[in-house]
Amino acid sequence: MIKEVETYLVDIETRKKFGKALLQYSVNPTKINLRTNLMIQVIVSGIDLLDCYRKLQIHLEEKGCLICLNGSRKDVQASGFLRDSSNGISTYQLTYDFDAEKPVLNIFDICEPHGIGTIKEQKDFMKKWKIEYKKYLAQQS
Repeated sequence: MIKEVETYLVDIETRKKFGKALLQYSVNPTKINLRTNLMIQVIVSGIDLLDCYRKLQIHLEEKGCLICLNGSRKDVQASGFLRDSSNGISTYQLTYDFDAEKPVLNIFDICEPHGIGTIKEQKDFMKKWKIEYKKYLAQQS
């Protein structure tokens, strides 16, 4: 079954919306098809939907843009179990409230431009989060 979501492209530098996008995704076969009003079309396939999404992110970043979906949020991270059980469609939103349960997000739900980042920004956030989490654990001992 093919699912669709309408969203926006954002300039990688200014983080301003500049184009509409229609994203279609399916599990069997596992692929993403992105079409925009700017004549950009990208089709990617992968081992799961998160793998497809990361390939799409790389392609879009090379063109100077980001897509306004939860999978592009700076504060998301997939776990192996969650990824396996959802075919890569679900990810955790990391917060600095380490006692709280982490919200589970659908990578294809729309996100506002201020929350998204590049793949590097996602990795940087994760590194910072891990450092803070280790400090938190040390204080609990």
